[in-house]
Amino acid sequence: MNKATLALLSTAIIWATGFIAVDTAIHAGWQAFPLLACRGIIGGGALLLFSHKKKWWNNKTTLKLGIINGFVFFIAFAFQTVGQTMSSVPNTAFLSSLNVVFVPFISYFFLRRHIEKKVYLATALALIGSAVLSFSEGINFHLGDFYLFICAIFFALQIIYNEKCGAHNDPLSIATIQLFTMGVCGLILMLLSGQTTFPTQAYSSVLYLAVGSSALASVCQLYGQRLVEPSKASLILSLESILATILSIILLGQPISSAILIGGTLLFGAVLIVEVKFKKKDKQI
Repeated sequence: MNKATLALLSTAIIWATGFIAVDTAIHAGWQAFPLLACRGIIGGGALLLFSHKKKWWNNKTTLKLGIINGFVFFIAFAFQTVGQTMSSVPNTAFLSSLNVVFVPFISYFFLRRHIEKKVYLATALALIGSAVLSFSEGINFHLGDFYLFICAIFFALQIIYNEKCGAHNDPLSIATIQLFTMGVCGLILMLLSGQTTFPTQAYSSVLYLAVGSSALASVCQLYGQRLVEPSKASLILSLESILATILSIILLGQPISSAILIGGTLLFGAVLIVEVKFKKKDKQI
């Protein structure tokens, strides 16, 4: 396993822990846009401590890449956060992970990029695995599910666009701009929607979401996608769902079920299919 794959796996782990932090913040009264504004501004500020020496504000290309990526990033998280408050947890996990299905097909139809056959097989396994994990308690669709469907599309677009950002070879600066963009968008919609209340609880969860799930995870994702193509990257990132399930078992005492074992095995198998290089044996004469 190379450094790029490890970086993406680290991103999946961090995002998985973020589910618990988001749930804690929502139950403490945090609304979507104030939460996203804090995630962006605090996370961007944390990265600025390390990226300011690069003087990225003088580089038009870096600014453009970071702002576009940040805007798409914000839309994806906005739909996910709002959708989660209106939908069930199983549906949230499944519909958010649908980006693993959208990435290869967007790449093929819009970018005319050849996709390895094993990626389609891995995508199907990941889709089934996510469904087994998420719908083990039944399927109940809500209005928020539509938002989560849109969220998955924008996460897919962000994963694809990250490849272009990775080619710029400055993940730290782009991640800084990306988060500040998310923070500004959050502030604007916070004011427009009237969500101007900042609860007095769960500040530790918000801080973790800003520094961990936003800042550190963004850098890891951008670094990893410099060398891993979008279709494979989305499959590795899809491990977020099974990792979140494992954490809920350890931290929240969720019982281990057959759905967890089957779904987790399918997701892990999907990543293995992508990562393992199959060599054709030479025919003996």
